[in-house]
Amino acid sequence: MDATRGALARATVHLFLTRGVAATTADDIAAAAGVSRRTFFRYFASKEDAFTEPLLHQADEFAPLLRDRPRHEPLVAGLRAVVERIATTYASMDQVLPLYRAVREDPGLVPSIALFNARLREVIAAWAADRLGSEPGDLEPQLFAETAVAVRETVLRLWANAPAGTDVGALTDAAFDHWSSGFAALGGSHTGNC
Repeated sequence: MDATRGALARATVHLFLTRGVAATTADDIAAAAGVSRRTFFRYFASKEDAFTEPLLHQADEFAPLLRDRPRHEPLVAGLRAVVERIATTYASMDQVLPLYRAVREDPGLVPSIALFNARLREVIAAWAADRLGSEPGDLEPQLFAETAVAVRETVLRLWANAPAGTDVGALTDAAFDHWSSGFAALGGSHTGNC
């Protein structure tokens, strides 16, 4: 991401948090990033796009983290390690919960979350298929990716609604413990069954 695009994306997040999504305009974002309105629209078609693009980039960042996991590792264990690493990073970021809440409350940003989740499902399915020796569109990689994204969304939603100080790591552990009881063997000694 080039410097101007990054500055616009950061300004978008900052203004969504401080002013709210509805009260933020493309002109506000451009001014906060120190660029003209014309420059803003050279990079993004809307304020929603300025928010969505970095989100999609974030989903793509899962791919190398997943690829770096040991090949013999069961899929749930590999994904769990990556999600816990990312969740620990999120827990130290003061902006994550307010931003997550703002996004969830603004109907204009619901498509951003849907696009992020779709991209994340693609990344996870491709990784799972590679580990299973199958195709990303096959049942097991698709089922694994769909449920993985559901686990992630559930943890974020529960964390966002939990009392202040709730440990996202513990919440993530509990979610993966429940999920892995149904998928623990998938990917380790693959027999073709879920």
